[in-house]
Amino acid sequence: MSNVLADAEAVVLQALAEAANQGGFVNNPKQLTEHYPAQGFYLNECALFYLYSLKALAFIKLRQDQSRYAHEILAFIKQLDPEDRSGASVIMDLAQGVTY
Repeated sequence: MSNVLADAEAVVLQALAEAANQGGFVNNPKQLTEHYPAQGFYLNECALFYLYSLKALAFIKLRQDQSRYAHEILAFIKQLDPEDRSGASVIMDLAQGVTY
């Protein structure tokens, strides 16, 4: 199972890089939260795909027993996506049951 998760993580990391490239923004959630703290990160379709990919990465990190990293990613998503357009609240609810 760990190989499947590692493969999935590699695909998600590629998706994040490509979404940032095509969307014209930096591929760094921390830097994005500094530039889009209140209004949300809703530049274009690439930004939404980036949020979906971050959500997938958080889920993968939970499955890899890296809940601290998953919670960090989810905190970024919460700032970037206050309207929950990505549906990350589902993963946030799941993560609440996982301690780090």
